Amino acid sequence: MGKFILVFLFFVVASCSKIDSNTPNAMFEVPTITGYKLLDLNGSPMGVVGNPNIKTELSSNGVFYRMVVYPIPSINFIGLNIDAPKDGSNRQIWIKRAQGSGTFSDNFNFGTLSMNANGNVFDTSITENELSILVSRFPKGYYRLYISIAGHRLYENIVINK
Repeated sequence: MGKFILVFLFFVVASCSKIDSNTPNAMFEVPTITGYKLLDLNGSPMGVVGNPNIKTELSSNGVFYRMVVYPIPSINFIGLNIDAPKDGSNRQIWIKRAQGSGTFSDNFNFGTLSMNANGNVFDTSITENELSILVSRFPKGYYRLYISIAGHRLYENIVINK
């Protein structure tokens, strides 16, 4: 019985992870969204749909990081504003297609949307704090935009609604 408990505890400890379940690391893993913010063309809030599982700001060692992605939902483009020290370091940005959960369980046909080797539909690196991304080629559906800056990861749920 003692060996069984030790083996069981080993598997419990080995399966635990500190990685946020909303920030997938596995290749081709599709994030699940539970809601999103409604933002106008200026990035001003207009409301919330569902319960957004997002991480758009954080503070670390006295440094504040924030991103605003707008408009949500979008048809042609999304803008990205980053509030972070402009130190010339790269800001890695990528977008993954997402699936809805609960009331957001729509299954969208992403058709021939091309993805890179990491399963991203958009991937770039910038040193600036602003970016505009053309999403008119993206099929209607849910997506998640990620940004990695100074070792921190922020993410926002976006909706393409044509």
